[in-house]
Parts: sequence; structure tokens; C-alpha cells
Amino acid sequence: MTRWLRDAPLGRKVAVLMVGGGLWVTALATAALVAWETRAAREQAAAAVEGVAAVVAYHVAPALAFDDPAVARQGLDALRAVPDVTGAVLWNARGEVFAAWGPGLPAEPPEPGLGWEGEGFSLTRPVRLEGEVVGALWVRSGLRTLHQRLGRYGAVAAAALLVAAAAAVGAAWLLRVVVADRIRRLASTVERAAREGDYAVRAEDDGRDEVGVLARGLNHLLEAVETREAELRRHRDHLEDRVRERTRELREAKEAAEKANRAKSRFLALVSHELRTPLTTILGEADLALRGEGGDPRPRLERIRTAGRALGALVEDLLDVGRIEAGEVRLAPRPFSPAGLVREVAEAVRARAEAKGLLLRIEPGGEAEVLGDPTRVRQILWNLLDNAIKFTERGWVAVRATAGPEGGVRFEVEDTGPGIPAADRERVFRPFEQREDLDRRHHPGAGLGLSICRSLAGLMGGTVAVADGAEGGARFRVDLPLPPAEAEPPADLRGLRVLVAEDNPLNRSLARAFLETLGCRVEEAADGEAALAAWNRGRPDAVLLDCQMPGVDGFEVARRIREAEGGTGRRTWIVACTAYGSEEDRERCRAAGMDRVVLKPFGAEDLARSLRPAARGGEEVDRAVVERILALERAGRAGLAARVVAAYREEAERLAGELREALGRADPEAVHRAAHALKSVSLNAGAAGLARRCARVCEAARRGDLEGARPEAEAIVTEWPAAARALEEAFGGTA
Repeated sequence: MTRWLRDAPLGRKVAVLMVGGGLWVTALATAALVAWETRAAREQAAAAVEGVAAVVAYHVAPALAFDDPAVARQGLDALRAVPDVTGAVLWNARGEVFAAWGPGLPAEPPEPGLGWEGEGFSLTRPVRLEGEVVGALWVRSGLRTLHQRLGRYGAVAAAALLVAAAAAVGAAWLLRVVVADRIRRLASTVERAAREGDYAVRAEDDGRDEVGVLARGLNHLLEAVETREAELRRHRDHLEDRVRERTRELREAKEAAEKANRAKSRFLALVSHELRTPLTTILGEADLALRGEGGDPRPRLERIRTAGRALGALVEDLLDVGRIEAGEVRLAPRPFSPAGLVREVAEAVRARAEAKGLLLRIEPGGEAEVLGDPTRVRQILWNLLDNAIKFTERGWVAVRATAGPEGGVRFEVEDTGPGIPAADRERVFRPFEQREDLDRRHHPGAGLGLSICRSLAGLMGGTVAVADGAEGGARFRVDLPLPPAEAEPPADLRGLRVLVAEDNPLNRSLARAFLETLGCRVEEAADGEAALAAWNRGRPDAVLLDCQMPGVDGFEVARRIREAEGGTGRRTWIVACTAYGSEEDRERCRAAGMDRVVLKPFGAEDLARSLRPAARGGEEVDRAVVERILALERAGRAGLAARVVAAYREEAERLAGELREALGRADPEAVHRAAHALKSVSLNAGAAGLARRCARVCEAARRGDLEGARPEAEAIVTEWPAAARALEEAFGGTA
């Protein structure tokens, strides 16, 4: 039944449920009503007979008391007039029948009360006279009147049931018309759309009820499907074009991968060639020198130095590619002159330009100093000038420095060479890439220079671009946002006692020669143990440590020196000398207690820059501030200088700690606050050199250039005691 009803049409479901439900409810209501009426009618019949019996008992009580059967029979005969009463018996107090009428009468009086028997009931009640029981009355009644009444109720209920059934049938028909037929039309619309694929068909129903909402929803769905079908049809129509496009893209990607593989192979071949060329020069010239051939050795030594520099530059380029990709290139900003840098780089390549018959034009611009990393700027200019001379066969090459259009500095390198086609102007900045039209036998190179230039300029917040130059050549423009720098006095290293710890005798001799040209007094140690013994013996001002010495290496030497200095208030300036320049290696040096890192190969300028903070008097003191404090002390403020230095030490140590924490959190605002506070304290105490360095950190941090500020800030954190010692010396040791 349930399955049949589930599979039946909606109209039939509605008819069955409504008619069946209506009939069922009506039947239940009728049955309940009949049951209720039957009960009520029986109670009414019993109550009526009981009332009549009470009246009869009242009237026959004296007859029983006076033993008058005639009067008793008259009273009992009154019950004959009561409908449905079929018999009555009157007993006296002794239980003897006193009067009776009707068939099937009981011989003895039953228990008082009402009793139902089949199609009727009987009633027994005592007869009392003045409160004393004088007999009993029994009355029997049938239910003919009740049955007649129930028959009438049944006829009415049947009529009501028929009316309800007719109403349910009518309602079911109406509901089928109003709902089921509309839903059937919706189903027909869906079936047609699915069968014929005609999504333009629409359901026609404008009702505002749920079926109407369903119809509108179906129309929206069909509209969306129609739109999607149209779009899919358009895509299908253009699928062949898209397949061709994808095929072309895959082919181009494959060609690009093959091209990159060829570029890698070409790069390895070029690097091999570029390495062998200067090595051939170095080894050949050295062999000739060992044989004692030739006269003046200076030209030969110059060629060896030039080839060595070229070899070093190539190695540095290769390392820079790895450092840049790993994000390990760190800038070391310091004041420098763009004009001086232009002249320096131009002089370094002048011989090559003149050897090719090229005119080298130098336009250095103004002499004002800026704050930046001169080593990286020099590397950019060197690469650009080297390329310009390499690719220019006749005419001239120019290098110039001017003020940038939005501040900072603009460097330009221009030539009269073949120029760079517009299609190649971005590709030449990619690693291992060169112009397609170049003859690499006449224009060798690894294809790294311009890529490194652009990456380094980007690290400094600048840009590198190429455009057409004069006479068909190329003009490279480098814009760097370098702020003006405050003037800084040159380092005076004369008399500085430096311990050089290096296991390689050639490197040790070279370092000694550079340091002696700077005026330093040098002591040498060939290993770590000798370095520790020399330090304990003479306590030098600075130590130049090779990190990779056998036995006790430079890291262990630095750690032991720092342990020995603990609690003494003295700190020896330690410079690490290593060929490893990654950030991890630098962090290892700092963790061992080293103050600076100098990369091999190094020159006199590199050593001077790294040793400057250790120089006596190297931390500049503002003599005007010192004299003012001393004058106050002479005027009666006894011990003022000592208190100033003590307060400066305490405050500088606190602020240096805050600066260290800010660097650890990489928080430019906190770096700016700490450096600015330390600058103010240093200016008030007279530590002008440290104040100037703090100002440079403030400027870089204010621009958000945390990496630019980091080297100087890290140096301040470790070097502020030198400023305090310089103040002590300036006050004559009284502090």
C-alpha cells in the first residue's frame, strides 16, 4: 500500500489522502459521538427510572406500614405508565412479596443499587417511612427508547459522513487543479528540457504561491543552464584555437628550457675560459720572472696584478650570484664621494680603453659625499665600464655622476658601440644571458655583470636601465637614493699595535706590509696558541685573526680573549679575516666575540676601515664640549669630568642594549629611537664620532632601511666603550 501510494500520481495521492483522511476523521468523530450519546442516554434512562421509583417508594411506604396490599398495588401499577419499565416488585420488611407485576420477577429482594442485564437494567432501593426501612422496591426497565434515539443519531452520522466524503472529493479535485496539475506541467517542462536539450523552454506559471516560486526558480535555472550551454558552445567552437595556443606555449616553454640548458652549458664554458685567461697571464708572467727574463719587473708585476684583479672580480661575481639568490648580500654604508669613485674606477680601466684607441671621458660632478656602500657602487660602475670598453671598437666611453632627479645620485656610462636593440634590453639583465647577435669569440664573458648590477642597485633601493646613447651606442643609467653624508675625519692608525695571527706566511707578510704602510706597529703569530701567548704578553690594541688556522682556530682564540677580558673593563678590538662571507659565517664571527669581518683578498683600505674604531683617538671627541666641562670643573665643580664619563658609560651601555634588542626584533622604529637617544647622549658628553655614526643609523632606520642600518648599528653596539675610553683620554685620565 505504501509503495503504491508512493508511486501514484500526485493528484491520486491528494485524492486518496484527502478523501480517506476525511472519511477516517469523520468516522472516528461519529463513533466517538455515538459512544458518548449512548453513555449519556443510559445514564439519563437510569436517572429517570430512579426518580420514578423514588416517588413510588414514597407513596407505598404507608401501605407497607399498615399492611394494605390494595393501596400498594395501586402505587406499583403507576410504574406501568413509565416507558420501557417491564416489571416491578414490592417486598415488606419481612422479605415477603407484597405486590408485583410483570414477567420474570425475582423471589427475593436483590442488593440495593443499579444493575445492568443484557438489553436493560434493574433498580433496587429500600422503602423508608420516617427513617425506618419498611420494605424494598425493585423496578426493571428496557432500552427500546435508547435504541430508537441511537438509530436517529446513526442516520444523522451517516449523512454527515457522506457530506464529508463529498466535500473531501471536491477539495481533492480542486487541489489537483490548483497544485497537482501545475506541478505536472513543471515536471513536463523539466522532462522536455532534459530529453530534447531545449533549455530555452520556460515554465508558464505566474502564481504567487510556492508552486509559482518553484516555477520561477526553475526558469532561472533553465536560463542559467542555457547561458552556460551557450558559453560552452562558444568554448567548444574556439577549442581548436585554444589547443593550438596551448601547444605553442608548451613548445615555447620547451624551447626556453632547452635555451636555459644551453645557457648553462655556455656559462660553464665561458667561466672556464674567463678563469683560464687571467690564470695564463699570472702563471706565464710569474714563470718568466722566475727565469729572470726581462728588465724592469714593474710592467710584469702590473700585468700580474691586473690579471689577478680580473680573476678576483670574476670569482666575486660568481659568489655574488649565489649570495644574491640566497639573500645574503649585506650592505655596509659609509660616507664616500661619488666623484672620487668615478675617477677611481675610470683610472682603473683607462689603460684598457687607451689600448683600444678609445677616448675615456670622465665627468665626476660635485665632490659632496653621500652615505652608501662604495664597494657595491664601485662594482656596478666597474661592470658597466668594463662592458662599455669591451663592446666599443672606436669612438669614446663616458662615465659621469650627477644629482638624481628625485635626490640621491645618478651614474651614467655611455659608449659609441653597437648599442643594444630594444628587444634585448631586458634580456641582457638576466643571468648568463648576452645579446644574440654577439660574436662571443671577440666578446667573451660569463653574462653575469649586468644581472649583478641590477640586483645590487635593487638592494640599495635604486634602478638600472639602458637606453640609446650618442652615435648609436648604449647609455646605462643607475639611479641610487643615497642621502648626503656628514664629513668624517680620516682614520689615524699611526702607532696602533696590531697582532696578526695567520698560518699562511704569504698572507701574513702581505697583511704586515699593508698595516705598516698605515703606520701600525705589527706583531705576527703563526697559529692560535702563538696568538694567545702574544696577546697575553703584550695586550695589543687590535688583533687580526685568520678564522681557519689549524689547531686552535680564530674562533677559539677570540673566545679565549673575551673570557680573559671578562670583568676587566678592557676590550681588545678583534677583526676576523676569512674567505667566507655568508651571513651565517658573519654571525659565527660575532658569536665568538669578533668585532669586524674582512674578506680575503683584502687591501690596505679594507684593513684601515676595519681597524679605525680601535685607533687611539680614532673615536673623535668634540674638544669644545670637553673644554667646557673642564672649565666648569676648574671653576669649582670638582669631579665633574669623572661624573660625566661615568654617567655616559651607564647610559650608553643601556641604550646600546636597547639598540641590540631592536636589531634582534628587526624593528626600524625601535632602532631609530635607541640610536637617536644615544646620539643625543654622545653629543652632550662630547663623543662626536659615535654621535655621527648614530645619526647615520637614525637616517637609515627612518627610511625603513634596516639592512642598511644594521652594519653600523652592530658596530655601535660593540664599539661604544671605545668612545668612552676616548672621552677618558680627552679629560686627561681624570675620569
